[in-house]
Amino acid sequence: MWHWSLFVLLHLHDPLHRKSCVKDVLCRHIRLWDSHSEEREEFLVEKLKIPVEWIAEAKALCAATAGKRGDQVCDIFLRPLWSQDKVVVCPFKAWYLIKAKLYSEAHDIIVKWIAPDAIINADYEFFFELLKELSETEVAAQVILEKALIKK
Repeated sequence: MWHWSLFVLLHLHDPLHRKSCVKDVLCRHIRLWDSHSEEREEFLVEKLKIPVEWIAEAKALCAATAGKRGDQVCDIFLRPLWSQDKVVVCPFKAWYLIKAKLYSEAHDIIVKWIAPDAIINADYEFFFELLKELSETEVAAQVILEKALIKK
């Protein structure tokens, strides 16, 4: 029921205070995944018109507090999604930071944590996906992606 409290907060007169309060509630209550998260997020975005970036920022914080920078899989959040052996894997902080349009922070995490792990383990798939997302806005990521694709 916490998402209904956002409806009340959206009626605050001061726009800065309203934004701060809504983001605070999102950060306290949003989860990376649960059985109602998809429909709840749809309600927040479609009905209450809360920006997707605010939700993504709250999820990035949630991933950070769970210790998931992007180089780790969050085993406790593995949940069956379909009956055909497909599962939902814990989303990563860097990915959510990109979705929140916090590109500089996402870049720092990618360079510090994800890139070294991807290179050491020769596991480039997730790394390339992040770089593709980031390269749309960050020139440095575009250069790294182009060099990596050439060497591949």
